[in-house]
Amino acid sequence: MKANKWLATAVALTMVGGVAAGCGKTTEPNQGGGAPAAKQELNIGFRAEPPALDNSKATASAAFTMLNAFNEGLYRLDKDGKATPGLAKELPKISADGLTYTITLRDGLTYADGSPVKAGDFEFAWKRTLAPETKSQYAFMVAWIKGGTDYNSGKNKDANSVAVKAVDD
Repeated sequence: MKANKWLATAVALTMVGGVAAGCGKTTEPNQGGGAPAAKQELNIGFRAEPPALDNSKATASAAFTMLNAFNEGLYRLDKDGKATPGLAKELPKISADGLTYTITLRDGLTYADGSPVKAGDFEFAWKRTLAPETKSQYAFMVAWIKGGTDYNSGKNKDANSVAVKAVDD
């Protein structure tokens, strides 16, 4: 069961972590820091347009392929399918009871416009995915978070009841 929860966490973090699209100024992929590469271009050939490029609303394979190509999540899966840090500094610290995961972001993360990426951006993204008005078909992937199911179903209308908290930037 723990393996399934870890895998669901990694997938959910990767999906929702797309809030940080364009993070890091880099001359090399996934390195962060430094000056942006002179030319940043991505060509993907598809027969159909993805219906949505919104991490909370995407459902089509074409959308997920593109989102994964130009977004970085808190974690990513390596070639062996093992979760490794993406925007996160390290793997999460898990409390002794296994109920609290603490994730620290890497230093110096920025969006493409140079503004800093903050932990609150991830809190917002997870809660937005769960918000009933978002109508996310994949909200169940993060609804296991304490308070997530009640918030997503509209039983509890307070987003702060979802146990995702950014304690600092």
